[in-house]
Amino acid sequence: MTAPKLKCSNLGAAFHIMKKIAFNLLIILLPLASYGNNLRIWGASLDGNSINFEIAWDNSWNYSEDNGSHDAVWVFAKGKSTSGVWVHIDLETEQNRHFSSNPLAINAVSDGKGVFVFSHNAGTYNISSTQVTIATTTNLSSFEDVRIFGIEMVNVPQGQFYAGDGVSISSLGNSNSNPLLITSEDEIMGETIAIVNPNQEFTPEPIANSIQSSFPKGYSSFYVMKYEVSQIQYTHFLNTLSYNQQASRTEYPPSSQRGTFAMTNPYQPDSLFRNGIAIKVSGTPTGSPAVYALDGNKNGVFNEDNDGLHRAANLLSWGDLSAY
Repeated sequence: MTAPKLKCSNLGAAFHIMKKIAFNLLIILLPLASYGNNLRIWGASLDGNSINFEIAWDNSWNYSEDNGSHDAVWVFAKGKSTSGVWVHIDLETEQNRHFSSNPLAINAVSDGKGVFVFSHNAGTYNISSTQVTIATTTNLSSFEDVRIFGIEMVNVPQGQFYAGDGVSISSLGNSNSNPLLITSEDEIMGETIAIVNPNQEFTPEPIANSIQSSFPKGYSSFYVMKYEVSQIQYTHFLNTLSYNQQASRTEYPPSSQRGTFAMTNPYQPDSLFRNGIAIKVSGTPTGSPAVYALDGNKNGVFNEDNDGLHRAANLLSWGDLSAY
């Protein structure tokens, strides 16, 4: 059985295990330059239904023992079926099914959509090349292309905090119109909260009778993205969508000519928006999706260092970000 093509995506690192009809061929491309905290994922290989790879990043920290935060990388995988449809690859939900070398540890999640990879050592330091193996619940040989993604995250520890500032228009507050202290994830009764300084032009929706305990209030520990979505990250995302899905996540149709800036409003000059995501290969509505790349300097050469790969991706709607 031939192996599926494999690609890793963080801030731009990429390599392939190419699928060949008659034999398996391993091709490794050196990762492109990455910035920020220099997250790198490379050297991936398939082992049955598990994926092995190397990971490294700079300026990691862990102050959990002092009730502080720690950083992590959210790692997940997508697979392309023989029909051309991309799907999220579910991972094992038991932590002992995954492996990492020191100093890294892995936290599995209940829905199996990914894992958090983080350092269990206290302090601040760089993570050098470290081996990680993630186990999937999927037959990986059924895919013709598998891609690994990494997003840098920060874990915010459990703790109480104030919601609202008691001043801003239509902000949340307590029944005395002061900032609302959140002390647990318990149910909050509607009569104990209020909308402070309601907007007179756009009347806020009435407060619910209660905020159920099942609704996350931010008291329990949670993860948040360390940075905004970068343009190269959103480009990787677009390149794992069908033609119709791409059409719903961009301003210009995927069938537009090569070099078209995909995210800018067609009725306003694209120079106002500093978004360099462009069509590298045009798609066809009844066939292949488009291939996207960065051309921020508009010279027709894609994914150069000065094309805005690591710039925050603007022009994303709530639907775009939710889909990502």
